[in-house]
Amino acid sequence: MYEKIPWIILVFSLDFDDIYLLNRKRFFNDIPDLKWNDWGWQCRNTIKNSGLLLKLAGITDKYDSSFETNFAVTPHLSCLIDYEKIGYNNSKLKISDPIARQVIPGIKEYNDHSDNETDPFSEYKTSPLAGCIRRYKDRLLVLPTNKCASYCRYCTRKWNWDRNFMMKKKDIANIKKYLNANPDIREIIISGGDPLLLSATFLDELIYEIRKVNTIEAVRIATRLLSFLPQKIDDDMASVIKKYKPIWVITHFNHHREITPLTSEAVERLLLSGACLANQTVMLKGVNDDYDALKKLFYSLESIGIKPYYIFHCDPIKGTSHFNVPVEKGKKVMNRLRKNISGLCLPLYVMDMPGKGKTPIC
Repeated sequence: MYEKIPWIILVFSLDFDDIYLLNRKRFFNDIPDLKWNDWGWQCRNTIKNSGLLLKLAGITDKYDSSFETNFAVTPHLSCLIDYEKIGYNNSKLKISDPIARQVIPGIKEYNDHSDNETDPFSEYKTSPLAGCIRRYKDRLLVLPTNKCASYCRYCTRKWNWDRNFMMKKKDIANIKKYLNANPDIREIIISGGDPLLLSATFLDELIYEIRKVNTIEAVRIATRLLSFLPQKIDDDMASVIKKYKPIWVITHFNHHREITPLTSEAVERLLLSGACLANQTVMLKGVNDDYDALKKLFYSLESIGIKPYYIFHCDPIKGTSHFNVPVEKGKKVMNRLRKNISGLCLPLYVMDMPGKGKTPIC
């Protein structure tokens, strides 16, 4: 458990959404701060069924969740949702809340008749060894776990959801051997699943062994925990980051309401540890596909010390076509942002294309 640290870096006034605090009072008023700020308690009390989540909010209509796969919502994440924007229309669940749309599956996810594939980038096929993907010559993607605190319904790595993989020491040894045999790899991207769900001890060992390879010049960690479970970014985790600084921590925020006071404390802890922070966003229909939503998100990220890095056109993954924003609309929104916000706030709008990699759109 960590003590609240003084907000040294967060010097700007950032308006946090009231929904989070109101929901915490509504649903978890009997939970003291000591428990609420304990990531272990958050994990143990994760909601594993969307029907239970909706029931928590008083939405008691019959909802068939038997088709669901990999549903998980932490108590922290459940408080980000505006439940007034979830309801039924003609016996169909309608979700207009931008947070809920990202994590609650709908029937469209399982009735996707598009030509999209589960693994369009052939990540599984291009795995040179357990827990690794190599799509680019100079980078190696390391996936030490396939577990996440919650599961984004538009996830690029759905093919990995049910593989129950947890990296072991022998896997680290194999990675080190592979890196020594491939000196053209200069950068390691530790992703997943969410690597910050690992123990600080295991993450320490993984980075230590990677950094011992002379040709590795950069390490980055991709995580969604600052949205889903910021309590996990505790002093132990920050100490690991500090030991190997500079480490790039790539965050993933899609909407400004994902940023809470706990998120800002976790970000500050990372910054004080010497981490470099950049953010990836996915443009999603009904979540952030408009000028005002993205402007507020990018401004909020800059205010807490995170550089907006990429905004992705939604990847062509099976079950995600209902999130797809027409490219022309995306270009229109991004061109308008380019004319009205600072370059520090502006990410590069790209499409990750099978066989071609990240291609700028505008």
